[in-house]
Amino acid sequence: MADAALMVLNDGRGKLVSPDEYPVRNRGGKGVKTWGNLDGAAIADVAHVQTGVDQKALIVTACGMAILIRVDDVAKRSRTGGGVRLIDVAEGDIVVSVTV
Repeated sequence: MADAALMVLNDGRGKLVSPDEYPVRNRGGKGVKTWGNLDGAAIADVAHVQTGVDQKALIVTACGMAILIRVDDVAKRSRTGGGVRLIDVAEGDIVVSVTV
């Protein structure tokens, strides 16, 4: 069992990232890059998850499409690495929510 951040872009791509990859910064800092190449997409939602405990995540789009996925099936990537397709989003639709 390990902590992770499930990050999902509005175009349906996502990844799991270990919180250890994020350095601690002082208040008012500039932050750190968390996705290598967004290709015009934006981060839709981030959820705290536990890997190895059969958690599931529900991903919902603005047009009402939804998919339930196993968290352990999502690719673990580096903080700046790309993600994998978690939901096939229709033209003109976007991911709006992720619930664990």
